[in-house]
Amino acid sequence: WELATCDRNTLLFVGRFDAIKGADVLIRAFRRLIDQKPELKLVFVGPDYGLPNPDGQLIHLRDFVGSFADPDLERALSYRGRLDATEIIKLRPSALVTIVASRRETQCYVALEAMLQGCPLVCTDTTGLSELIEHDVNGVKARSEDPEDLAKQVQRLIDDPELAARLGRGGREYVLKNHAPGA
Repeated sequence: WELATCDRNTLLFVGRFDAIKGADVLIRAFRRLIDQKPELKLVFVGPDYGLPNPDGQLIHLRDFVGSFADPDLERALSYRGRLDATEIIKLRPSALVTIVASRRETQCYVALEAMLQGCPLVCTDTTGLSELIEHDVNGVKARSEDPEDLAKQVQRLIDDPELAARLGRGGREYVLKNHAPGA
């Protein structure tokens, strides 16, 4: 990842569209972000397992996004579905920020893989992730299940790309020191 070559209007999410990965929180946060910066794009990579609605029926990504009746939101979302690891490795450096919105995690490979590539990371302060991320050192933490705070933390990196670059470097250093085979 390099600040000079990333698209400063692109955000990336790699994960499932389901409740555990916080996909609903992500979409709500992104909706707030495009109100402030309409040119933003969200690239969503991962399978669509659906979110249970109050009746227990599953609602899928396109229907969930459509429920906001917001053409700007629909235009700004690029759903790529499931991609293999080599495609994701190529995709990560193109985004200014990688977002992990999970409600719970253990050893979050999505975060570690993004950090290894030096990608600026915004994640939720939840189990697993809170052990990997030191706020404002190797990433940024947002309160779990709080779309407003998630949007605020992402906006910080949009507004301060030099901070994003510093956090990306910090994330890479952390992974190389603590998660390399030798460590």
